[in-house]
Amino acid sequence: MGLFDFLRKRKNYDLPTSYQDFITQEEYNLIINIILKYHSEKGFRVLRTGDGEIVVDINAEEQRYYLDNLVRTLSSNDKTFWKQLVTEHFDKLKVNKPAYDYFFKDFEYASQYLRAIIKHEDYLGNLELNVDDFIYRVDFPFTKSFLIFDFDNKFTYIKHTDVAEWNESTETLFEIAISNTPSDEITIEQYEFRDKFDVFLFLSGDYSYADT
Repeated sequence: MGLFDFLRKRKNYDLPTSYQDFITQEEYNLIINIILKYHSEKGFRVLRTGDGEIVVDINAEEQRYYLDNLVRTLSSNDKTFWKQLVTEHFDKLKVNKPAYDYFFKDFEYASQYLRAIIKHEDYLGNLELNVDDFIYRVDFPFTKSFLIFDFDNKFTYIKHTDVAEWNESTETLFEIAISNTPSDEITIEQYEFRDKFDVFLFLSGDYSYADT
């Protein structure tokens, strides 16, 4: 029995709406099963999966991993490389706690890694998290713009308690985060709606939420 035959289990994992334009339900099932197998082989227990994230028990500590970037990467590569790409992705995601501890004490240094990411308004709520613990604002209807660190090949959502020592306003933090966002990562499209007014779309595989 080959690897992919073994991984094709009957269980379906809910395919997030934001993934439906570039992977199928069957492909998403396959991705989740490869991820589960990776963590099982490492001796880590997956506590739950859902809505584009997994929660893993690593040394008696919960670690959350958001799958957006990984899924997009896999969707653009042949399936024969998926196991290798999953392994490389999660091998890089070892928590660098000393680095983050330093960030939360040194605003000037940490500010270079600040970014803003746009998600559906229910995103963190669907992950059973208290959204008000995190730094966010509303820029567009039905979305929330979150403050994150883009560091060590992953996005880390920032809580109010994390940056208490910075003594910086939310407005200032978002100004810095937006100025840090690479301009070539964002595509802006303009449409005329019903010949009455212009509509602008801000598109990014990494930094924005898309739905249909």
